[in-house]
Amino acid sequence: MSKVEPAVFYWLDNDNCVYGILACHVDDFVWGGTAAFDAVVAKIRASLSMGKETAKAFKYCGMELETNQQEIYLHQESYIDSLTPIEIGAERAMEKDAGLTPSETSAVRSKVGQLLWVAHQSRPDLLFDVTKIANNRSCGTVGDILEINKVIEKAKTTPSRLKFQNFARVMINLMLLSTQMLP
Repeated sequence: MSKVEPAVFYWLDNDNCVYGILACHVDDFVWGGTAAFDAVVAKIRASLSMGKETAKAFKYCGMELETNQQEIYLHQESYIDSLTPIEIGAERAMEKDAGLTPSETSAVRSKVGQLLWVAHQSRPDLLFDVTKIANNRSCGTVGDILEINKVIEKAKTTPSRLKFQNFARVMINLMLLSTQMLP
């Protein structure tokens, strides 16, 4: 079990090299490894009731993963496509320094949460812009709505995929990133 992420398990060979890794979230599992790891996966399949199983391209915890023998691509394009800007009238948009109404404040909080999730999971290029807006939440303005809408537009018009390549002697078909700090 990982010391950083208790829902991640890894298997080591006799040389202390990782040959398989499995992550779980509620009732969803994602795993990858060398051919030797197939025996471990077979034992897991035998002891658990497995539902739908997919490979090559699938969603896991809101992230879309695509794999081949040499690379793994991670993205959230479907989720990003579903994001909608905060509606704001032309007159209200001119009042950039005006405080937010309660409904606007709620909309800003919701969009900031959605954008922070995307930025932390798959779009580090958005992180600065979203964090800047998130830090203004207590005294938000109409200008923040305009900035949020710009970030949503940027996310939609500049698709991005994280690419993980095989740089090791043996390809492990999964990489896990965690932002948790060690104790």
